[in-house]
Amino acid sequence: MVSPTSGGIAACRKWADRTQRLHRCYRLEESLYNLVHDYAPPAVLLSARSALHLGHIESDWMITIAAYWNFHIAVDRGLGYGLKLGPFAQTYLGIISKA
Repeated sequence: MVSPTSGGIAACRKWADRTQRLHRCYRLEESLYNLVHDYAPPAVLLSARSALHLGHIESDWMITIAAYWNFHIAVDRGLGYGLKLGPFAQTYLGIISKA
């Protein structure tokens, strides 16, 4: 499973000098998370599927991916994990606590 602290983001945090670079890491993390956890990308996927369907190209798998993607976003929002506003624990729904 890919976590927000995996890959390039973790490397960015590891080598950040706690000033401007760390802020850029948080902005990168926030931007990527918000991009993937917005309802627009699944809608674009469904629109692309509709265009392919008009051209008689088999693309039913796109409906399944968009449905799972929307469900994932809805569950995240239902659990209080909204779009990020800076530090990863701060969302537009409030601060995520570990308690």
